[in-house]
Amino acid sequence: FRMRVDQPAGLALFDAREALLEDAAVAGVVLPEDLGVSETIGTQERAELRLWHLVGTMQLLRLAIDAKLPAVTQIESGAPLAFALDSDAAQMAMEFPTRLVVQCSFEHLARFLDMLAQEGSFYAIRKLRVERMGTHGSRMLEAEIVAGAFLFQAYNGSPELRPDEPGGRAQRRE
Repeated sequence: FRMRVDQPAGLALFDAREALLEDAAVAGVVLPEDLGVSETIGTQERAELRLWHLVGTMQLLRLAIDAKLPAVTQIESGAPLAFALDSDAAQMAMEFPTRLVVQCSFEHLARFLDMLAQEGSFYAIRKLRVERMGTHGSRMLEAEIVAGAFLFQAYNGSPELRPDEPGGRAQRRE
């Protein structure tokens, strides 16, 4: 997923959605109409946070396509969370959680989870719920996955990087 810095969020979402739908069709992966990221940005919301969330969600969907998950039935973006990584909040991490509900075999799910665990991946799995679909012996599973994309930044006194931003909450990681 590539996005120009000068591109409006709505256009970026449209372009990303079109590219993902095209790639998903080639890979035989069904995606829902709603990609889980709103095109509108509220007055109390920072545009760059929305764009980071868009990038994190699109990359997660790209991994789902690469893993050839047969169907992604739901996508929801959660509120960004800010974490202080040290006692004086000089180092910050922002988490952009995304909830996916997928229908797939165990093999597809294992491949997808392995991709999330690869070195260089910036996702942390927050929740994983797996249920067998249909009758006993069915190979299809429904899995709910909440994965958070992480962005790390240094706080240099700029109020834009404060963890108490609307839509986020500060938490201390010990």
